Amino acid sequence: MKILVVDDELTMLSSVKRLLRRYGHRDVTLCDQSQLAIEKINNENYDIVLLDLIMPAPDGMSVLKSTKPDNPETEFIIVTGV
Repeated sequence: MKILVVDDELTMLSSVKRLLRRYGHRDVTLCDQSQLAIEKINNENYDIVLLDLIMPAPDGMSVLKSTKPDNPETEFIIVTGV
């Protein structure tokens, strides 16, 4: 399973990766910039994208809206710390 984790907080990214690896997920990519995440999602096939809602522009909903139509097989999970 190929997972992309998108969050602008580096500590959150490393914590989530550690947790996913603990549960056996080895193919985990981290991204701390939403624009770069859009490029990654559109150029690679991810099974799951864990996406922070509140990030510098574009925010998580904008990332979802711009990538989901071209990646209908990818499951998006929106998360937020607020």
